[in-house]
Amino acid sequence: MLKRISLVFLLMSLIILAEPMKPIKPAEYQKMMGVGIDVDWAMFKRVRKAFLKAYENGISVPKMFKDRGFSHVRIRANDDVLKDPEAMRALKISVDESLKAGLLPVIAYSASDFMENPSKKTLEEAVNWWKKIAEIFKGYPYYLSYDLIIETNKNIRRHNDLLNEFYERVIPEIRKIDPYRIIFVTPNDVSNPCYLKYLKFPKDPYIMIQWHFYASGPSKKNPKKLWTTGTKEEKKLITDKIECALSWAKKMGMLTWVGAWMPSNYNKSHKNRKFPDGAPAGGDYSLDEIINFASFMSHALKSHGVPYAINADTKFFDIEHLRWYKSVSKVLDVILDP
Repeated sequence: MLKRISLVFLLMSLIILAEPMKPIKPAEYQKMMGVGIDVDWAMFKRVRKAFLKAYENGISVPKMFKDRGFSHVRIRANDDVLKDPEAMRALKISVDESLKAGLLPVIAYSASDFMENPSKKTLEEAVNWWKKIAEIFKGYPYYLSYDLIIETNKNIRRHNDLLNEFYERVIPEIRKIDPYRIIFVTPNDVSNPCYLKYLKFPKDPYIMIQWHFYASGPSKKNPKKLWTTGTKEEKKLITDKIECALSWAKKMGMLTWVGAWMPSNYNKSHKNRKFPDGAPAGGDYSLDEIINFASFMSHALKSHGVPYAINADTKFFDIEHLRWYKSVSKVLDVILDP
C-alpha cells in the first residue's frame, strides 16, 4: 500500500512539473485547484522559522499538506519578503517545495501599507512589490499564480478608485515580465462577491477572480454571517453570496476561486481556548458545530463548482512538532471531501 501511495505521489509530481513553460488557461487552472489552504510559511516569524527548520532537516511541509489531501496552497507574503532574506528564502522554498509535492502555489500579497493607508504613494509601493516578485519568479512553471491582494480590508474599503487604479497599474507591469501567468483580482469590501460589479481591470485572458466570505468564521450574533444550527435562512446567507459571485462571473465570462473561509470564529471570543491536543478551538463553537458549518460550506461551494482555500494552516497543523491535530481531523475530512 505504501509503495502504491509513493508511486501515485511520484506520478503527480512529474505531471505538475511537466511542460513548465506551457501557459495554463483559467478553465484548466480552476479545475486543478480543488481544495486548498492559506499558509503562513513565509509570513509570520514563528511559523517561518519552524518551516525552515523542517526543510533543513529534510522534511517537506508542503508534501505533508499534499499527502493530507490539499491541491493548492495560498502562500501569504508581506512587504518584508523583499527586505528580510529569511522571509524571501521561506517564500522561495514554499513555492519550490509545493511544486515538487504537486501542490499549486498561489502567492498572495498582504499589501498592509496600501490597505491601511491607501494613497498614490502606497499604491506605487504595492505595484513595485509585484514588479520585483514577478522578476524573481519569472520562468517558474505556470502552476504558480499570483493573488494581487489578500483581502480588501481596513481603509481601502473606502477607496475603490485607488483599488481599481492599483489593478490598472500593476497588471500591465506584471505582463511586461510574465505575459501568461494566472493573476487573481479581488473585489472591494473585504473581498465581498457582491462588490464584483465595482471592479475595473485590464482585459486579459489569464485573469481570474478571487473573492471570499466568512474569512474569520461564522458568528452566532452577526446577522451578515449568522450560523447557529444551520437554519434555512443561515444556509441561504451562504448560497446567496455564492450565486451573487457566479451570476457576475457568468455575465463577464470570468472564473472564480474562494481564497479564504474559516470553519469557526477562532479569532473572536475565547481566542486562547484549545482542544485537548493543543489545537486552537477559539470562538464559541463546539467541535460538532464547527463540523456542521464546515460540511455545509464545503458542500455548497463544491456543488457550485467553486474551488476554495480554508483559513488557515495553524488551526489544523502543529508546525513546531510537524503533526496534524487529531482533535480537528473530522473538520478537515468534511472540508476535503464533503
